[in-house]
Amino acid sequence: EDAENLVKVYQVIIPLMQELRGWTTTFDQGKEGTLSKSKLFADDNLTIAEGYLRMCLFQKAKEYYLAAIEKEPTNTSFINAFGKMWNKLGNFRKAIEMFEKAAEIMKEKNGETCPELSSQYSNLAMANVQLNDQLQAISWLEKALHVDETTYGMGHPYVAQDYLNLGKMWKKQGDPVKATDYYQKALEVQIKLSGEKSLEVSGIYNDIAQLAFDQGIYDMALEKFRQALAIDRQLYSGSNLKISTKLKSIADTLKQLQSFDEAQQLFEEALTIEQQVYGQVHPVVGTTLYSIASLCFSAAQYQKAMDFALRSLEVFINTEGDEEDKETVLAFIEKCQREMRKNMNRDEYEEWKRRMAELRALKNLPPEVEEEESEEEVEEEPEEVEEEGEKIPILRETNIIGSSKINVFEDNFFEL
Repeated sequence: EDAENLVKVYQVIIPLMQELRGWTTTFDQGKEGTLSKSKLFADDNLTIAEGYLRMCLFQKAKEYYLAAIEKEPTNTSFINAFGKMWNKLGNFRKAIEMFEKAAEIMKEKNGETCPELSSQYSNLAMANVQLNDQLQAISWLEKALHVDETTYGMGHPYVAQDYLNLGKMWKKQGDPVKATDYYQKALEVQIKLSGEKSLEVSGIYNDIAQLAFDQGIYDMALEKFRQALAIDRQLYSGSNLKISTKLKSIADTLKQLQSFDEAQQLFEEALTIEQQVYGQVHPVVGTTLYSIASLCFSAAQYQKAMDFALRSLEVFINTEGDEEDKETVLAFIEKCQREMRKNMNRDEYEEWKRRMAELRALKNLPPEVEEEESEEEVEEEPEEVEEEGEKIPILRETNIIGSSKINVFEDNFFEL
């Protein structure tokens, strides 16, 4: 029976491959005009509109979308496609108008809980996310959840993704209690579906951990980050960047718990992975070096902080990164220098000043502003300087999200 079903698949794929080979020959021979004779050639308004859309010829696409809708005014696929075009153009209110119109037609044809409405409500939620209207987006997501629970039951992948979407939206809305509740529901469903060792479960653990971290609940964040890392170590090779990202998340959490030695060990393990993937000179490598420097500073290990910061600066210089990134690291080095100066004699301090001047001259960076001081003041401890909040030059990758159903924060709208 399986073989018979698979043969039917090949009965579609093989003719398609043969037709595509024919297209290649047609182009090679300069006979593009014969393409309209192909069995796959589509001459309908929607296909033409989609073609113009892919070429960013939006006015032409609009003409053919309207022609398609005029011909079939209750065809929700046409209306949704037109809404997606408005979404790409950034006219989210017009997109919402189209999606709502399609939703009303679906309800009239197939009832209040027809399966297609779940995807439609997700489209409407995403459009409202773009308008920064979280509460309206949540309202649409709750409707999507109701449809999926009614259609598929509580243990379906779509329901798990609905819970996850709602968790993310409540987090964005600033309600960590509701966000945690939905994350936990998503986790329970997903574990039943795929078991503990899955990409989706790892992603949800990571989301819960990040939410706890943002609230300052570091013990819980540490536990969930470690659960996510344990799964990733079983799913990926040791040199995968997903592992390095989790390692850095755990290290950041340990830093907050003042477990500096273990945090540095994990940062350096992440650094090794990134160097294997990117090489020694890459902005991500520079950022991790900077993170280690910051950690060492928090542990009052100013010499080590200076050393890692200098390595970070060298990476940013060699990659010709943003001047703002270089200035961030330079400001941090100067902060280290002020702390170290408290235990330096004049000769040691002058040597650090010389090294800093050389680094600044290397890429024509602006010179350090010198504070006037007398001979007697050199040996004295400087006044404490209030520092601005720490700034990390490069953002890290976003959290991993399961793909069983559309995530409301993804760019592409759900295909009906």
